[in-house]
Amino acid sequence: MQLKEKSALIRHILKTISYRMLGTLTTVTTAYLLGASLELSSILGIVELIVKPLIYFIHERFWYKNIRLYETSKSESIHAGEGTRRPGP
Repeated sequence: MQLKEKSALIRHILKTISYRMLGTLTTVTTAYLLGASLELSSILGIVELIVKPLIYFIHERFWYKNIRLYETSKSESIHAGEGTRRPGP
């Protein structure tokens, strides 16, 4: 793995962790501001921290297996754009 790719991978991992922390903090704060105790708000945050990644994974797998936006054959992708070339002199 090249240094640039490794740096990008580390950046993505750190960004994912910080995003999850931000999401969980938002859940805990919202629950607390809506009247839940700090204990209940924290429990909701912990549950959310575990459940949401699982839901995302299931959602991602469903899309991967069942949803197709663009169907192209191998020959179409290889020969794409051939009709736009100008003939030679």
